[in-house]
Amino acid sequence: MTRSASLQESRGEVMNLYPHIEEKTYIWTDDCPSYNKLIAALGSDSKVVSIHKDYDRVNHLNNVNSFHSLIERWYKKMGGVASKYINRHAALFNVRFQVGRMDPIKAERDQGQQLRNN
Repeated sequence: MTRSASLQESRGEVMNLYPHIEEKTYIWTDDCPSYNKLIAALGSDSKVVSIHKDYDRVNHLNNVNSFHSLIERWYKKMGGVASKYINRHAALFNVRFQVGRMDPIKAERDQGQQLRNN
């Protein structure tokens, strides 16, 4: 496969993410051009963090890795997450992350109560 054909295939695979990412989401990339079409389609802002000179206090690879670790620990506390429930757990993680360091079981119970009351 030529480099050009490989790049086209990569762009197509990246676009498979489109239905799973909310519009206007801030996106960090590694400067791979495959993301450009996705970023444009989402109307998103993005920041390249591929080399040290691209870093600042917020846009830093350590922040990306730290956030990823938070998500991993969350899913491990839940005992793993079935693929069909991943969106529910992601939403719950977001609520917990926004509210603070609330106990995950209590957060899930409170969220369920709110849903039943609406």
